[in-house]
Amino acid sequence: MAINSYLKFLEATSKLEINIPPNGKRLLKEILKRGDGEPCRVQDIISMQEIASQAALHKALKELIADGYLMLKADPRDGRARHIQVTKKTNDLVQKVSKLLEKSAT
Repeated sequence: MAINSYLKFLEATSKLEINIPPNGKRLLKEILKRGDGEPCRVQDIISMQEIASQAALHKALKELIADGYLMLKADPRDGRARHIQVTKKTNDLVQKVSKLLEKSAT
């Protein structure tokens, strides 16, 4: 049953129009894993060498911002720092994937 559910989920998510490159997907996943508790700063993301090089991470971050999945907000305590926030577009994508996961489990 679990294999069948997983296959249904993979099939359903492959139909989603998500044009995010692999590094962008990994980066978005790491940002979403942090949750809303602690702000995620640009310098925190750029230092995630286990995902990709600094240059690749910076490119992925810029692409996610340009595509509307993320936005930057100035740190109220330090004007030089920028916090990364997910947008409605990202929240909508997460909801779609969650619904597909629920459907595939039935």
